[in-house]
This record gives sequence, structure tokens and C-alpha cells, in this order.
Amino acid sequence: MNTKHVPRRCASCKELFFPDARTRHRQTFCGKIECQETRMAENRRSWLAKPENAHYGRDNPKAKQKTKEWRKQHPGYWKRSKRTVSGTLPEQRMAGKYGGSGPNGGPLPEERWSDHPVIMGIIAEITGSTLPEQIAATYRDLVAKGREILRTQKAADVETLRPAPTAGQLRQRQ
Repeated sequence: MNTKHVPRRCASCKELFFPDARTRHRQTFCGKIECQETRMAENRRSWLAKPENAHYGRDNPKAKQKTKEWRKQHPGYWKRSKRTVSGTLPEQRMAGKYGGSGPNGGPLPEERWSDHPVIMGIIAEITGSTLPEQIAATYRDLVAKGREILRTQKAADVETLRPAPTAGQLRQRQ
């Protein structure tokens, strides 16, 4: 008989469940959150019951001293910012590592066009030129036009979002 699909009774809630095929011989708790919390609490209790682990944790004066020493050797560790997806720290980008002319040396949004070959190709087709200076100037003009369009659209959207006049307001106008 294949033991892969044999149900088992949970050690916590006593309900039947199908154990994971990879750990079916060891799994005794089902996947419910309450049962998993019970399992973890039992594991922690049994681990702390061992003599070598009895003084582990916050109440251990040796561990407290070791933590204090480590914190002295690594000041500001918890204040460091996390790395981004690109693998660089924000401070590195803002320090002008990439030679941008934005605030603190970071790149301006307009400077990011060079990262997109499609945009460069479209502008080169429009202008009929492959000179970087001419592509950059055209790009700046297109960005300005796009911003103007968005500004007028937002103004129009605000105009259409005004509430319709009530019956009382209409009577007052007549």
C-alpha cells in the first residue's frame, strides 16, 4: 500500500490531514495556524529543556554581555538602510556614484531616458539624427510637452469632478 496518501491525525486538533509526501514519516501536525503555533511552542519547550540550552536567551548574563560588546563594535548597525533590488545602497546612489546632476548627485528622471534604447530609437527616427545632443534636446522638449498635456488633463479632471448643483442651487440661479 502506498503510504503517500494515508491520512494522519493531527497531534493538536485531532483532525485528519494528509501529511506532506516529503516528510510524511515525521509530520504530526496539520497546516492550520493554531496547530503550527502549538508545534513551534512544543519544539521550543523541548529545546530549552536540554541542559546545554537551559540558559539561552535574554536571562543569560553571558549572552547579554556578548550582545553589548558586539553593539559597541558595530555602532549604527541597525540604522543602516537596506540594499535595493539593484544591490546598491541608497546612500551610494545619492552620493553621485553614477554621476547624475539631480539632488545629492542622483540622476534626474529626465536623465533615465538613456537607459531605454527603445526611447532613443524612437527619438532618432522622429528627428532623423543619431547625435546624442539632438536626441537629448528632443527628449527634453517631449517631456515638457507631456507635462503640459498632463497638467491640462488634471485641470479638466478637476472641472469634471465638481459636484452637480442641487435643485436649490438651480432655483437660485433662475
